[in-house]
Amino acid sequence: MNRQEHDPPTSWSQIFLPSKKWLILGMMIMLLQTPVCTICEDDDATTKTSSQTAPVPRPAAAVLRPGVEIRRVPRTDGRLEFTIQGFTDDPTVTQITLYWDGPPGAQNAEASYSGYVHENYARWDNMLVTNGSTAPVTIIYTPPAGVTTVVDKFSASSSGGVKTRATTTQLGGSLDRWRAGPAKPSPVPGTTAARLDDFYLWETTMWWYGVPGLTITANLCQDSVGLLQSDTAFVALRFPVQPPSLAYTDPYTLPVYFGDGYSPYLALLDERTTSTAILTTALEYKPQYLTFAENELPLAPGEHWLTLGAVTSPALDCAGLPSLPPDEWEVQANVWLDFDGGRDVGRGAVLPLYYCYEGQAPPGQLVSADATSYQGWNITCLGPHYLTLRDGPDNWELAGQVGAWITPTQVISFPHTIYNWTFTPPMPLTFTMEASCTLDAGWAFYADKQGQTPLAGPIRVDDYLDFWVFGQTPADAAPGAYELFITARTDDTAPAWQQTTDLMWVGNWVAPPLPSWWHRLCLPLVLRQ
Repeated sequence: MNRQEHDPPTSWSQIFLPSKKWLILGMMIMLLQTPVCTICEDDDATTKTSSQTAPVPRPAAAVLRPGVEIRRVPRTDGRLEFTIQGFTDDPTVTQITLYWDGPPGAQNAEASYSGYVHENYARWDNMLVTNGSTAPVTIIYTPPAGVTTVVDKFSASSSGGVKTRATTTQLGGSLDRWRAGPAKPSPVPGTTAARLDDFYLWETTMWWYGVPGLTITANLCQDSVGLLQSDTAFVALRFPVQPPSLAYTDPYTLPVYFGDGYSPYLALLDERTTSTAILTTALEYKPQYLTFAENELPLAPGEHWLTLGAVTSPALDCAGLPSLPPDEWEVQANVWLDFDGGRDVGRGAVLPLYYCYEGQAPPGQLVSADATSYQGWNITCLGPHYLTLRDGPDNWELAGQVGAWITPTQVISFPHTIYNWTFTPPMPLTFTMEASCTLDAGWAFYADKQGQTPLAGPIRVDDYLDFWVFGQTPADAAPGAYELFITARTDDTAPAWQQTTDLMWVGNWVAPPLPSWWHRLCLPLVLRQ
């Protein structure tokens, strides 16, 4: 399985997915579709996705959220021990609830303070606050066997909000999994100096536009949200820790903000008259997948993973949902990231995003907007898709990320577009194009969807250019996932290059391996007459 990360695009992204039938999985972008057309005759029947980020003033209440201190206690018996303590600067807060979420497969958990304690989860309700802090709590457990790294998540909750931190523990081996992080653009100087008491959240918004020819019905909606709320679909996002000098095993803060009207959510919008949210679900951390992400997805110095998905309760009900005609619906996700700093903290960061699904069977026919890059621990992940924290668009954009389920010898085509945003005054831009893939399919660029007009040499773009990348799947192609990387380069303006990725799954679905701590007991079957 190809897990190498390539340099990311540094602009807003737009995703195209040829599709005849699919389920709305919102931020997961796991779509159900018929096999991709041999030569797409209707490339307008696509899902178009955009994303943007912007810093917004942090709510004043954020500075009064509770905190949680974590201390790892050394042991020599192979078990892990942590001391947890909540604190607050808000004099009106008299109680704090503490939480621990351990790795899947943890065993024999015990605590020094009475509360609800399970194998890999504990909660201590309404602990009294004295002089700004709670009494310390100790949690001890046996980590899962066969795992090199485990992640423990700790939270403190009060009337002032929620603060969440995590810590990563190396159980053995070395950090030989470090991968070169994605190339990051140079930080852009802020236009407004941030005062010491100014804090900002990064607002990240992603949209999935309606598909021509696809009407959203109540039944289609209900099937979609059933998977979305199944607790088996999630996104993994790699983010920079603050301060960047933290050691890999130091406690770090998870940056998704909850509270004060800034909690993450996913919504279905009715666009027939005005943009109206008719179905909304909150998003939450999925701590059961943190250990998986830190063990199996690419790492980078000074960065950690978080996992996020839809809440499982209350269950969404699509009964009575109006039918939404094609091009008159939209799915939108909003997430706010808090790096505990001023306007420029996090600026220019490039955050790899993976869409993941746990299960031995695919959710229908599995196709993603990004490249399938990993299978293991009973999980299939699709990525990376890149989010860049910045204030506005670049001077040009390479758009399009396409997913296809294909068979050997099939001719495939992927649509893409280059947009030239330098309209005032008009400035033609010249590009060179590259395609690289571990699947040797003779990739070539064409100016038409029939593959009759090759694009060769420098390409001039006045306002926009639609193009197609064609290839033929080799007859001996091994089943599994492949990534096609499309790169556009220019010397005319910044940025000098951008890149996007396409996914191909060749052949039949291959179930991911099970995690090492799963055990199966086989018992004889006795039939009696």
